[in-house]
Amino acid sequence: MNRYNNRTGTNEKRTEPRRYETGSMTIDNFGRQHIGKSVTVSLRNGRIETGILRGYGQYDIALELSNKKMLIVMKHAIDTVSVMQ
Repeated sequence: MNRYNNRTGTNEKRTEPRRYETGSMTIDNFGRQHIGKSVTVSLRNGRIETGILRGYGQYDIALELSNKKMLIVMKHAIDTVSVMQ
């Protein structure tokens, strides 16, 4: 199935992934700088989790909680991420 490309007005398939300009501080750039630091994550359901940022993927981040358990949080469920200094 071809997708309509508004820029060219043709029915060409896209050969490269769509890129969005979001500035220099995307979650990937944010995550790279702060792995191993304590962060507070507020979720869309109102829950607040604090832990050490251990890693991140395309769709999730991994926090190590104070009880040494790992918590995987899906990025679409996150409202804010704050780094504790």
